[in-house]
Amino acid sequence: DQTVGAGQWMCWLTADHGAATVPSLAQDAGIPVDYWQPGNLIDDAKADLAATYGEGEWVLNYS
Repeated sequence: DQTVGAGQWMCWLTADHGAATVPSLAQDAGIPVDYWQPGNLIDDAKADLAATYGEGEWVLNYS
């Protein structure tokens, strides 16, 4: 807010699995793995943002 002004910026997080092993293949090799479910992250992010900044449409989309 101090650099560009309140309400004049946005933030997004992105990631790519890169060359990571497919979890089912790792599991077949005896490596303990699990699939990540975005639901908890999105719900937690919305709750944290609402607690910090008040109710709002903070997460518009995720994929």
